[in-house]
Amino acid sequence: MVDDLTPVLIGAGQITQREADLSAALSPLDLTAVAARAAAEDAGGGQRLIEGLDTIVAIRSFSDTSWRFASPFGGSKNPPKSISDRIGAVNARRLVYTWPGGNMPQWCVNRLFEMVTRGEVDAALIAGGESLSTQKAAQRAKIELDWNEDPGGAFERWGVETRGWSDVEDRHGRAEGLLVAGGKGVLETPETLDPLLFSQGFHQGLFQMIDEGARHLDQLRLNFGRIDLGNAVLAGRDDEVNPCQGRIRQARRIILDRAIIEF
Repeated sequence: MVDDLTPVLIGAGQITQREADLSAALSPLDLTAVAARAAAEDAGGGQRLIEGLDTIVAIRSFSDTSWRFASPFGGSKNPPKSISDRIGAVNARRLVYTWPGGNMPQWCVNRLFEMVTRGEVDAALIAGGESLSTQKAAQRAKIELDWNEDPGGAFERWGVETRGWSDVEDRHGRAEGLLVAGGKGVLETPETLDPLLFSQGFHQGLFQMIDEGARHLDQLRLNFGRIDLGNAVLAGRDDEVNPCQGRIRQARRIILDRAIIEF
């Protein structure tokens, strides 16, 4: 017989929306609410189960994590409360919003399981959602969306408050006006990636001269391009989205020079 304090995963829900009409596209929290209801149905409890939830954990969104994904359309000041209000979880008293990290969904499962075994939690929901495609499409089309809301209340924070990038990456993002992961943008093009790769290679003794380093990077990008060409997911992406595909660019000497000086 299963003990009453044995933690069990009882349901899961997922939704992917591909809505061309941006006025009809769901916000991140609306998508999350749909997925949460689907999980309750999957568990067989439906709305009755939702009303029995005492804990709601919202996984931190990209827009609240990184400058790269910041939403110009705003968001909720209390994401777990917004989810609770949408699905009618009237008895959820413990509201949690996590710090960032790809490990956080599993980390929260582990923590909630421990809390169940101690009798601190009866039923909990872990949920999260993104609308990055809608956000980017609206920005390109210059369409204003309003995702701001303030449902009131407070929430706990779980996890570790830390960035997903280093001080070195952040410094080079500011110094070059480039986009570096999390701080000032994205490691996507040779102009942004070369300084970091070159400096690492230089300091590891892989090469001593700038021209030699540039040749190493050109070969590396050639290998990336060959892999991209065989990737079915990337095959339909244009050159602007996938700058490495089938192309080789010369390394920028001035950027490489600065990378050596600043490291």
